Amino acid sequence: MNVMKDHTIGDVNEIKKNGRVVPYRSSVALFWTGSGITITVKASELWIEAESDYTVYEPWISILINGVRVSRIMIQKGRQWICLFRGMNTELEKTVEIKKDTQAMAADNNHYVLLHTVRTDGELLKTAALNKKIEFIGDSITSGEGIIGAKEETDWISMWFDSVDNYATMTAKKLKSECSIISQSGWGVYCGWDNTVRNNIPDIYELNCGACSGDNEIILAAKENYDFNAYQPDAIVINLGTNDTSAFSNEGWLDTESGVLYKLHKNEDDSFCEADALLVKTAVIRFLKKLRCFHKSAYLVWAYGILGTDLEPYILQAITQYRSEEKDERVHYCRLPLMTDETTGARWHPGKAAHELVADTLTDFLNKLIST
Repeated sequence: MNVMKDHTIGDVNEIKKNGRVVPYRSSVALFWTGSGITITVKASELWIEAESDYTVYEPWISILINGVRVSRIMIQKGRQWICLFRGMNTELEKTVEIKKDTQAMAADNNHYVLLHTVRTDGELLKTAALNKKIEFIGDSITSGEGIIGAKEETDWISMWFDSVDNYATMTAKKLKSECSIISQSGWGVYCGWDNTVRNNIPDIYELNCGACSGDNEIILAAKENYDFNAYQPDAIVINLGTNDTSAFSNEGWLDTESGVLYKLHKNEDDSFCEADALLVKTAVIRFLKKLRCFHKSAYLVWAYGILGTDLEPYILQAITQYRSEEKDERVHYCRLPLMTDETTGARWHPGKAAHELVADTLTDFLNKLIST
């Protein structure tokens, strides 16, 4: 029997970090969907020391060996050892991925995952980085809400989130690309589904994980500025607008600090109030400008339409205006296939079949832009 040896994750160059992971001392913190690590190893046994906390929404992770999911587990509170595999051939090289399925939980101030140590009886090998990088920005669709679970499931719980059968992961895999996901259920480009203007992705984009505000999350550097040198994508896919659309049909949100009531309105004929729709259009333009500030050469692709295309005219107007004013031709629009009854998953969200169709559409679109 070979001797088991511990390797501190933050100090081992052989272990590859995936997504917008946050270094913390000699460990790594996982907040976002799909964030995690890849370990390439020749060993018969492999364990990971993980730590988590939560109040309401527990974190889930998926474990993949050689590209195939072999396990999906809820991480218990506290610090624990998790077996990734045992009894395998020590002479064969294995690639093991740990991916956080659950999104960053803005509604749970104690939600986080820390990965501390790898324990194995074998040899850690260098995991090569892929040549291309894609970043995906979005809402619950990009967070993979509803991929897991039966169609009749309606509970809003973290079990139904998935990073593996997720269009972002699928698209990156098809394009042999690195993948990073920044997404938050219910949030938009201007406001959330309930008109909460604070719940927009652009305002938190430059932070490690601006959606999280708990004391422990702040200690783990969630609110600190992200180092964009760590991940400069070839393309950024922005799938936002669905929750902004919903806000037109929902009650207004009262900002108790300012006393201002925020509400996107519809006209009597059920069309969008033009002045309010222009607020969304302006938000799209501002976000494109912010993205270009941090990513000078990436293609920016606004992808929209899985749950309807109501805001498409205004998104297209925003892209046209931005391209004209900024003289930026590396900005595009991609219409995504609409979810159907057959492709619906849990919680009225896209299921795996819908994500596969979206991944096919995006793969074809992006391949024309970033293929080498």
